[in-house]
Amino acid sequence: MSVNTSVELAQLRERLRNGNARATRERAHVSRAEVAADLGVHETTVEKWETGKRSPRGRLAFLYGRLLHELDEIGTR
Repeated sequence: MSVNTSVELAQLRERLRNGNARATRERAHVSRAEVAADLGVHETTVEKWETGKRSPRGRLAFLYGRLLHELDEIGTR
């Protein structure tokens, strides 16, 4: 794992801890179903991530973090 990957994972964990993942997705007008389809997981999986019941791991954590970062860029334009 590279330093950049570690930083991205830390940023994702912070978003999940403070509840910003859902807000980021909603600001960008993207549904849970769309996020789930992009990541190849079930919609309830994304819901569990957003509510803190579960955390994405491995490759999915990295991809989800990247997706949230990109959505954040869209939502703030």
